[in-house]
Amino acid sequence: MNQRDAQELIDKYIDHSLTDTEAGVLRDWLNDSEDNLRFFADYMLIHTYTHQHFIAVDQVTSIDKYMESNGSIEGLVLHETEDILASLPELPDLPTAKKMKARSGAPRTDSTSTDSNEVARFGGMRVYRRTVEVDTGRRVRRFAAAAVVGVAALLTWWLTQPKHLATIADQDNAVWHNRGSTYARGDQLLPGRYGLTEGFAELRFEDGTSVVLESPIDFQLTERNSMTLFEGRLAAKASKTTDRFVVSTPTVHVIDVGTEFGVGVNSHGATQVAVFDGAVVMSDTPDPPVNHSNSLTIKANQQAGVNPEGILPKSPMPLDPTHPFTRSFAESRNQLLVEGAVRWHRIVPKDLTGGRHVYDDHMIVFRERVNADGGGEFIGLPASPGSYKGSVMRSTLRQVPRDLLVDSYLVRCRRSKTDRIDAVTMRGQITFPRPIVAVIVDSEDLYRSDLRYGNPQTTYLKPNNNEIVPGSRGLETTLGVDEYDMIEISEDRRTIKLEWFVVAIDQVRVLIESEQ
Repeated sequence: MNQRDAQELIDKYIDHSLTDTEAGVLRDWLNDSEDNLRFFADYMLIHTYTHQHFIAVDQVTSIDKYMESNGSIEGLVLHETEDILASLPELPDLPTAKKMKARSGAPRTDSTSTDSNEVARFGGMRVYRRTVEVDTGRRVRRFAAAAVVGVAALLTWWLTQPKHLATIADQDNAVWHNRGSTYARGDQLLPGRYGLTEGFAELRFEDGTSVVLESPIDFQLTERNSMTLFEGRLAAKASKTTDRFVVSTPTVHVIDVGTEFGVGVNSHGATQVAVFDGAVVMSDTPDPPVNHSNSLTIKANQQAGVNPEGILPKSPMPLDPTHPFTRSFAESRNQLLVEGAVRWHRIVPKDLTGGRHVYDDHMIVFRERVNADGGGEFIGLPASPGSYKGSVMRSTLRQVPRDLLVDSYLVRCRRSKTDRIDAVTMRGQITFPRPIVAVIVDSEDLYRSDLRYGNPQTTYLKPNNNEIVPGSRGLETTLGVDEYDMIEISEDRRTIKLEWFVVAIDQVRVLIESEQ
C-alpha cells in the first residue's frame, strides 16, 4: 500500500468512517513496520495542528467568497459588522487538508457564545464563529495536549485490535470450509475456527513454527503458540527459538519443545501422536507439573494413542514406518485427494503379508509403480463411468488395455477382527490426477499383477499353497450378492467412490494414465 492509500485510510479513521475491511488493511499496514506506525503518529499530529488552524479562521471568509462568485443566497443574512480575526502565526508547510464543514448550532467555546459571535443564518440553521485567543504559547499547549490524546487513542486502538496468529505459507488444491478458495498464499489468519475440505495447506506461526494441514481437517487457532485440533491430521515442526508449542485435542494436550511430531484425531475424538524428532508430553492439562501422574513422554521414533475417554497408554510404541502423517509441505505434492474412510499413505509399506498393518476404521491408498506397461494379460473394471456391484461387477470385467503406460495405486483395508458378525461397511472416495484406465478387483488378478504393478520394495500376500481363494484379497465379485461391495467411477474418470463390506482383507488396484 502506498502513502496516498495510507493517508486515505487514516483520514477515514479520523472521521470514524472506516469499514471493518479497511480497518483490517490499516492494522496490517501498521504491523508491517515501525516506519508505518511512526508515519501514522506524525500524520495524527499534523491533523491536530491543522484542525486547530481551521477552527481559528473565521468561517465568514469562505461564505463571503462563495457569495461573491455565486450571488446572494435567499434566506442567508450576513452580519456586515463582523471583522475577520487576526491571522495566526505562520504555520510550517503542511499537506493539503480537507476543509472543515460549517458547524450548525452553538459551538463549544472557551467563553459563553453570544449573538455577536453569530456569522450567518440560513433557514433554521445558525453559523457561529469560534472565539480563539491569539496566544502562541496557549496554542502550542493546546496542540501538544491534543497530539498526546490523538497518539494515545491511536496506540490504544492499535493494541486492542485482534492480532493474526499464523500466515498461510503455501497450499495445494486447498478448499477452505465455508470459504471456498478465497484464502490465498500469504493471507494472515486471526484467532478462530477453520477447516479444509480438500487439499493441503502449510501455516507459519510468528515464532517460525510450521504446521502442515491435511484435509479433511477441523481446527482452531487460539494463541500465538497453540491450536486445537478437533478432527483430522497435522504435522508440526516447532521453531528452535520457541519456548513450546501446544496442540490440544478433545481428549489430550500435546506439549512440545523444539520437536517435529504428528497429531491425528478421528471422528470419535481418539488421538494418535507420532514423534519424528525430539520429544513431546501428552497430558490431560496444557501445563502439567513435573512428574505429573496423568502424562506420558513420547520420544523420537515413538508413537502413542489415546482413546476417546482420554485414557493414556502406559508406555509409547515404536513408530510405524508407514505412518500416515505428511511431515512437510513438499511431501503433499502429487498426493491424492481423499474423502471419507480413506487415508493416503506417503510411505509405501514394506510388508503386506502379516497383520502388522491393520486399519479397522479406514482404507489406505498408496502409489506402487510409475510408467508400468499395461500388458493386457489381466482383467479389471474398464474405466467407464458408472456404478458396479457384486455379480454386475464380475460380468463387466475386461482385459486391461495393451500398449499403454500406467501408474498403479493399491487401495487396501485389513481389519484386526475377522468374524463376519463384526464386519463393517466403509465408504470413501479418491480423486486421481489423471483418468482411470482400469480397476483390478478380482483376487486372482491381484495376485498375478503384483509383479508388474506392485512396488518392488513391498512384499505382498501370497496364496496359501499356491491356491487362490476367491475374495481372499479382492472384492466379492463371485458370490452373486449385489449389496456387498460397490465401486463407482465418475464421469471424468478421475474419481472413484468405494463402499466395502469388510470382514478381513479387501483390496483393489487402480491403474491411471501415466504422465509420460
